[in-house]
Amino acid sequence: MEIKDYVGALVGRGRIVAAVAIVAGFLAVVVYILQPQRYSSAATVVIPIPPSTTTSAIAAVSEGYADFSGALSTDVVAERAAADAGVPTSTVKGHLSATRLSSGSVAEVTYNGSDKDHAGSIAKAAAQEALAIVIAARLDPLDQQMTLAQAAYNDVNDQFRTFIQDTGVYNEQYFVLQQRRIIALQDQLGAAQAAGHTALASDLQARIDAKNATISQNRATFDQLTATRQSALENYTAAQALEQSEKGLLESAKAGGQVSDSSAPRGASRLTGLIKAVVPAVVVATGLAIALIVLLEVVGPVRLPGRGPSPGEPEVAGDGSEEERPGAEGGESTEPEDLDDDAEEPERDPAGRRIQTRA
Repeated sequence: MEIKDYVGALVGRGRIVAAVAIVAGFLAVVVYILQPQRYSSAATVVIPIPPSTTTSAIAAVSEGYADFSGALSTDVVAERAAADAGVPTSTVKGHLSATRLSSGSVAEVTYNGSDKDHAGSIAKAAAQEALAIVIAARLDPLDQQMTLAQAAYNDVNDQFRTFIQDTGVYNEQYFVLQQRRIIALQDQLGAAQAAGHTALASDLQARIDAKNATISQNRATFDQLTATRQSALENYTAAQALEQSEKGLLESAKAGGQVSDSSAPRGASRLTGLIKAVVPAVVVATGLAIALIVLLEVVGPVRLPGRGPSPGEPEVAGDGSEEERPGAEGGESTEPEDLDDDAEEPERDPAGRRIQTRA
């Protein structure tokens, strides 16, 4: 097949294509006119940056917007926003969209639907609910982090209390007192050695060595537990601060503190909506009409059982071979009889197909 074959199939059938396009455009206009007027209202929301992230600040802002946009499209937000605005869920679902503004962490939530009276309240309620979902999702891992930090802090405190009970070491003052006692024993040791009391000197030296060993071991354990305890306390305090911050932000979001008042509802342009409705319908209908004409005229209709061969096709017998010409005997071929040049041609339609008539 060549291009000219397809073009030739469309020659003389422009009226059919035009008629199909006009009918499709007319139906699209009727359907659009029957639809109610659509209104839009927008609310601005400040998206908080995630409290802890390993990426850059720009990536963190993009991550926050992606989370917010994804939450806005969920059914949960549609249901909660509809309940807050006092409208059916179908009025909200599928009519919300988010746009990131130039400032990065600021987004605009737009409601586009037929409810003019509640357009503003729907946009603001949807922004609040989507933001609350995002913050609540961030709050869950912070709760777990604080729980783990608190458990670690409580564990090291238990170890420290056990250490105090076993050794009597409660703070730095303990080691100061023990050092004073060792100094006193060393003075006694010097006096015993000067007096020649060998047995007493040996006993004092043994006591001094034992105290030094005990104090050294207790000192190492005390320092380790103190450092671990301080680190656990810092982690617990940081986790608690993050959790309290996110909880406060969540309460603020639910109260509408992060969302500005929505704009007044404005009607959508009827001309723009009409063009968007008519043009695709006309294009699709025209394309389908052209494709159908080419399919029928170029590819040709499927021959039904019992129908004669198309013009130019040889007649075949039942076994698939050409029928023997009259006059042939014993399988011998004969010369075809001369046909009358004045024989009447069979009647054909505009597409060149032979018209079949009944006898």
